[in-house]
Amino acid sequence: MQSLKKLLISAKENIPFYTEKLSGYDLENSSFEEAFDNLPIVDKKLLKANYRLFVDKCIPTELLDEMVYTEKYVHGKTLEYEHNGKNYVTDFTSGTTGTPFVSVKSANERMLLSRDLWYFRNKLSPVLPRDLISLLFNQGLEQFEHLEYQEKIKQQLEYLKNTSYSWWQLQIYEAEKYCEYITKGNPVTFANLKVIEHTGSYISVEEKEYIEKIMKVTLASHYGCREAWLIAYTCKYFHHHLNEKGILTEIIDDDGNIITEPNKPGSLVITTLRLKTMPLIRYEVGDYVCYMDSKS
Repeated sequence: MQSLKKLLISAKENIPFYTEKLSGYDLENSSFEEAFDNLPIVDKKLLKANYRLFVDKCIPTELLDEMVYTEKYVHGKTLEYEHNGKNYVTDFTSGTTGTPFVSVKSANERMLLSRDLWYFRNKLSPVLPRDLISLLFNQGLEQFEHLEYQEKIKQQLEYLKNTSYSWWQLQIYEAEKYCEYITKGNPVTFANLKVIEHTGSYISVEEKEYIEKIMKVTLASHYGCREAWLIAYTCKYFHHHLNEKGILTEIIDDDGNIITEPNKPGSLVITTLRLKTMPLIRYEVGDYVCYMDSKS
């Protein structure tokens, strides 16, 4: 829990919202767990309306406004900034209102988040960055966008078949459309492909087994969000394991009470132990989850 203690000390010193909320606590010498438990649960709506209160005060307001109210937003992309010799990046999530939610990170924090993700990937199957192609948001396949649907799928798979990538990152509906094409009398063999990593949606065991059979791969599930990156990752048994070095998790019911028992669904609340520039402390993600009984 020393990571949590360091996070709270940093937040009290540098983040205006937590400077006020933690003002009555001596975090170095008293119970930081009590201070944490008494902090309010926050969400995207609150942070989005009060960026200045939740981002490190060392970033000037003028620069922060440029970061979070930019018109350079491109879904799935990041932007880079520099201030006083320190590099920052911004991650964007799509907003239901059409206005993205922006999270600000230092370049070093972004590196630590990436390291967590690659650690879990390699626990499942050895992989290097050069072995992975991200097909999220149609990256890498833009040259086929002008084609009719069936021809587009055909050309995409023909292109991917001839690459050396052993690991594809995509959304599950993309894997399903490839499987549908293949099962309709269009066999394709991917000599180098070992793992398909999907993000962003629930998948049943039956769907997993179907994709693995048709594509002849291991299917991995990466659960996270753009503002926090990796929250959990599946093992070879397709059980999600929490990123405990980087994320502290809580589950709450509709009345805000903490859920500790297994198999009882509630709203996921996370605390990001890696992030200090714009820390997410008791941040309600907006997803319903449950702890699984280790015997199930």
